[in-house]
Amino acid sequence: MIGYKKSLQFFYNPNNELSKTVVVKDVGLQITKTTTQYHYDAFGRRIAKNSKVETLNKLNQQGKLVKYPTTLLHLRKTDKTQNQTTLMLWEGNRQIQEYTDDFVFTTVYDQSFEPVSRLVQNRQDTSQIKVYHYHNNHLGTPQELTDDCGNVVWVNYEWAWGGTYQSYYKEQSLNNIPIDKDYLQPIKFQGQFFDTETSLHYNRFRYYDSDVGMFISRDPIGLLGGLNTFQYAPNPIHWVDPWGLKTVNAKVVQFSQDSVSTVFDNGNKLNSLTHAMSNNPNYYQGVNPIRVIKFQDLPSSIQTKLLSQGANPYGIYSLDNRRLLAAKEAGSKINIKFVKPKDVPDINLEKRFSTKNGGKLPTKRC
Repeated sequence: MIGYKKSLQFFYNPNNELSKTVVVKDVGLQITKTTTQYHYDAFGRRIAKNSKVETLNKLNQQGKLVKYPTTLLHLRKTDKTQNQTTLMLWEGNRQIQEYTDDFVFTTVYDQSFEPVSRLVQNRQDTSQIKVYHYHNNHLGTPQELTDDCGNVVWVNYEWAWGGTYQSYYKEQSLNNIPIDKDYLQPIKFQGQFFDTETSLHYNRFRYYDSDVGMFISRDPIGLLGGLNTFQYAPNPIHWVDPWGLKTVNAKVVQFSQDSVSTVFDNGNKLNSLTHAMSNNPNYYQGVNPIRVIKFQDLPSSIQTKLLSQGANPYGIYSLDNRRLLAAKEAGSKINIKFVKPKDVPDINLEKRFSTKNGGKLPTKRC
């Protein structure tokens, strides 16, 4: 995207993850170029970003003013390059900590993606700590942040799609080191973290632009989320999308197994999850996405077996059958994540696809 005062370039890796951005801003007689590299773990969670900020003048070697450039190769550097590295720590699909050069920021949540408090520690001396408390709107979006004395230190009121129309920040510091407001409080809509480098919101599986009220890339679950694959939510006054995935009705997903255990590996009961999803329509937002695989991506031997059972050759099949069963019994929506055989080398697909009825309801094993 290129404008009169600003240009923004995106680069993606083979996994369709944003790997690099280059932002060029025209700030009068100077050009500021910010290059950011992004790094992800095996689950696709962003675990680090490295930013380099260069400030350059707009005069060429003859001393003439250079017009808005398409490249910065001919511009002379005037200020020292600034580098910033941020590391992220995750708990499942929730980002709970960020490590910068000076501080450790920790977010405490309730049982969803709604933040409760924010802790700031000195990275060299973690005994030095400040605690802040969130005051959120009906969607769980932060509107105010107060310190332990009840003083309001941060305020942000937003338009319907997340753009800011009124804000306030009282300068904060720890051990005489200033705390940047966008690092102290980066959370936007539930599950979104504000990136100062691009002004985009990181939303787990993709990035959201509040200026246009849309994601900058297509929904990874494709048309199952709706015809508008860039849409954030049908109505941002009533909906949230913590993962950047569109939800689907559990009815459209088929089972891969003939039977399932009623106890999860961690000891939790299947019935407990079903009851929780029945009693809270938004409970699915805190449940890990269900991995699904398209019929056409399955090995030919499994396709043949499914077709002999009357399966839909355009269907999608779950690899996480207990969670799918809980959602179907509760009448709940689910978040899904498409995978291919190469993405799940630890699963024996021939063994997993034990269904004898083309993916219909499995039986329960005690």
